[in-house]
Amino acid sequence: MRKQVARAAAVAALALILSGTAASAQVVLTGTVRNDSSRAPLAGVEIAIEGPGGSKTTTDGDGAFTLVGLPLGIGSAIIRKVGFRPIRLRTYAFGDDTVTIAVRLKPAVVELEPLEVRASSLPPGMQEFAERRFSGHGTYLDPELLRKSEHRSLSGLLRGVRGVQLRPTAGNRYVAVSSRGNCPMAVWLDGVEIYRPGVRGSPPDIDMLTVATLGAVEVYRGGADTPAELGGSGASCGTIVLWTRRG
Repeated sequence: MRKQVARAAAVAALALILSGTAASAQVVLTGTVRNDSSRAPLAGVEIAIEGPGGSKTTTDGDGAFTLVGLPLGIGSAIIRKVGFRPIRLRTYAFGDDTVTIAVRLKPAVVELEPLEVRASSLPPGMQEFAERRFSGHGTYLDPELLRKSEHRSLSGLLRGVRGVQLRPTAGNRYVAVSSRGNCPMAVWLDGVEIYRPGVRGSPPDIDMLTVATLGAVEVYRGGADTPAELGGSGASCGTIVLWTRRG
């Protein structure tokens, strides 16, 4: 029943959304760090981006910090202070994002492995987009590209994606078709499958969602490219995943 409600909401969103640049992306990590026991702000806590050339900073007297240079996509940072258990922070960010966190460090009398937590500037579910993009198996239209292309239609953008053809239908509408199998591609909206050939629904008009309303798009040319959680080999005609813009 829950899946049916979620699917109905996604289909309603698809039907109702009719309208809705960054030269160099700068991702900022900001927030506060407190003592988990006393809730008092912690000064002198080091926040360091992991990886070659990663930037770092320390918290001020109010436990606050701002760190510029968080990597695009998936990254990680270590938050640590002597006498406290460190935290490894997994981050997800795209474009000119600001990731804001509130961290509590637990006192530790002995050195322990870092706890791992997650922080994201992306809407719920969009972490899946970030993780699949990191794997590199499909074609990904990210928020920055979509913001620069708001004057174009989604069908126009998809014409430049390998493996996708646009089949015109009545009323100047377009259905996304796999160039491999010449069959309509499965379509997902905000994590819910709304169409799959021979299984669910009918092929939607790909331009019912304007580019201005989209936050990200994933394209997989066939079943071999489609991740298991999106149908895997069962999506033999390929898959398009649409994420609507939030905020």
